[in-house]
Amino acid sequence: MSKMTSRLLWSLLALVTLLAPSGCSDNAGDKPKIRKVRGVAKSINVEKRIVSMTFTDDRGHERELEGTFKDDTEVLINGRSQKIKDIRPGDKVLVYGYREGQGQDERLIAEKVVVDRPRSADWKSTGRGNAKSPPPAEKNKG
Repeated sequence: MSKMTSRLLWSLLALVTLLAPSGCSDNAGDKPKIRKVRGVAKSINVEKRIVSMTFTDDRGHERELEGTFKDDTEVLINGRSQKIKDIRPGDKVLVYGYREGQGQDERLIAEKVVVDRPRSADWKSTGRGNAKSPPPAEKNKG
């Protein structure tokens, strides 16, 4: 074995020894573990990017959960693609999300929200409720 090959092998061994304790692992690139929570939407503040919901825990106690969302958070309302702003307080929701950060910096992030809304409550007012129709157009007599 040449001197150069020997030095290269020792250098690689030293590098591996230094990197191993620093947390270099196969799991470093893994996506966060997605969990799902079923409950009821409580509040949606799009400007502050804060959403909250209530749910019943394993012991039967009602709890509130607060988190945030990303620009690409998927929202489905009765199977149709919608936006976060379209979720209403009181909607039954199934939220898929994950925890990011640790300690004081920990946040809950919604990745997907599925809303099951009664069809009768799925209509939005256009604000034109009892508006009169315009008169018919006159025919041009020419």
